[in-house]
Amino acid sequence: MRVCFIRFFSLFATIVVISDLSKILTLGQPTTVIALIGDAAPDGNGSFGRGFGNPSLSGCGQVAFAARLTGTSGRSNDDTGVFRGDGVHPLTQIFREDELAPDGNGDFDDLFVDPYINPAGQVAIAGPLHFTTGPSNYGLFFSDGSKPIVQIARELQASPDGNGQFFGSFRAFSFGSTGYIAFRTILTNTVGGDADNSGIFRSDNSGALTTIVRGGDSAPDGNGVFRPIIEDPQVNASGLVAYSAELEGTSSGFNDSVIIVDDGVTSTIIVRNGDSLPGGGNYVGNTCFALSDSGEVAFAALISNLAAGGVFRANGDSPVVEISRGGLASPDGNGIIEGHSKVAINSKGFVVFEASICQDGSCEKAILLGDGVRPLELIVRTGQPTLNGNGVFSGFNTALNDKGQVAFIAMMEGTASPPNDNIGIYFYDKNVGLLKVARKGDFFLGSTITNVYFSSGFDFFQPKIESNGLNNLEQVAFRFKLANGDEGIAIWSFSNSPVVPNISITSFSSNSEANTIAWNVSPLDSVVYFSHFSRRS
Repeated sequence: MRVCFIRFFSLFATIVVISDLSKILTLGQPTTVIALIGDAAPDGNGSFGRGFGNPSLSGCGQVAFAARLTGTSGRSNDDTGVFRGDGVHPLTQIFREDELAPDGNGDFDDLFVDPYINPAGQVAIAGPLHFTTGPSNYGLFFSDGSKPIVQIARELQASPDGNGQFFGSFRAFSFGSTGYIAFRTILTNTVGGDADNSGIFRSDNSGALTTIVRGGDSAPDGNGVFRPIIEDPQVNASGLVAYSAELEGTSSGFNDSVIIVDDGVTSTIIVRNGDSLPGGGNYVGNTCFALSDSGEVAFAALISNLAAGGVFRANGDSPVVEISRGGLASPDGNGIIEGHSKVAINSKGFVVFEASICQDGSCEKAILLGDGVRPLELIVRTGQPTLNGNGVFSGFNTALNDKGQVAFIAMMEGTASPPNDNIGIYFYDKNVGLLKVARKGDFFLGSTITNVYFSSGFDFFQPKIESNGLNNLEQVAFRFKLANGDEGIAIWSFSNSPVVPNISITSFSSNSEANTIAWNVSPLDSVVYFSHFSRRS
């Protein structure tokens, strides 16, 4: 317990102690609005209307987002675009509907798409085109808004190995922090037909393409050939590409599941069917994987003798490291871990994942964090009360940064006013615990939040780090809607939110003759903020 004294010259003061993290009082402004309905488009052609896409957040605090516009000169022909902003500098227009394609063949069509952004401020999209010559109606592009748009790939463009042409929308792509792009696509007019009409390709900042793998290629160790490539790739800052695939024609006589990393020259097998895993059992497949900038791959493995599987990390050189496996006790001692999914890994080797924790025939979902060296951390679990006690958590989608901090969007059950308060975005820091970023029902910008949206970076259980709403600057980007009809994009910052959880006043007294106020606060490291003093104080 700590006793605090303040010298003052007026009794007209309001003392606020943080006892509920859902009502945070901060020294700074934790949330910065990037764009709102009614804001003018950067080029002056129209203003933002009712429709923002979920933002992706870069490592330097910039967000990229798609938006619909109103009052444009071309009406429905130029009323969508992709934009970038940080809340400090004016917004930048990156792509705009009706803009000429880089190769001059057609214009961009509806650009209400998912943009990805890297720390250099480059934004990548897979976008549709119209008014084209021939059926080349999709492409993959990136731009920083100041230089000409770079075209990475275009429908019916020749494959870099000369075997067939790209066919499809290119939406299965990953954007690295230094400008590398890896994408999966199908091809047409290939030599082998269905056997080689799929592949993964990589480009650099110049747009030069490299073939990483094709269906029908031989495995790196010569044991089998690749079946059609159906899993999305990931690429990191050094251009290393990771992918999961199946091999047929193997020496075992069965199809093998395999995870591989490829730098464009050398392919390295991370794990394949039959490999022994630490803790016992053999690898027989995975439900998801993730690649870090340090070159490690995390994966949720299916294990031969363990239905609950496990989570591991490996780089192809050092031994595989176990993060978690079925049968381990939950970090809080309440239940047993019985399932794993949705992994993400940072450059320090920490892995965040979703787990099923079961006890007495009943299971709950939880977010766990670990590196295989330190004990697992429990971030949150379903059934856990929210910070202000209004409901319990019931589901999550999660993002991880290099500091080991976690952000997630959560569903809640048992709230006071469903569906008006049953979705929220939260931030976890090991030293502080859980903090609320924004929640339905919160007061914001003179109105009430009616919905919030956050890009966790997971797309069908595969993480896309470059598209998530959390960065290493401890910022969280999100989209919001308000009861007054406003919508917008905002960034919340942990560094502007100095908070201490679970503070309470244990006693309070004042002495007007001595001009002092005294109070006892628990715990000892508590901080008290003043919301108002009179001019005489």
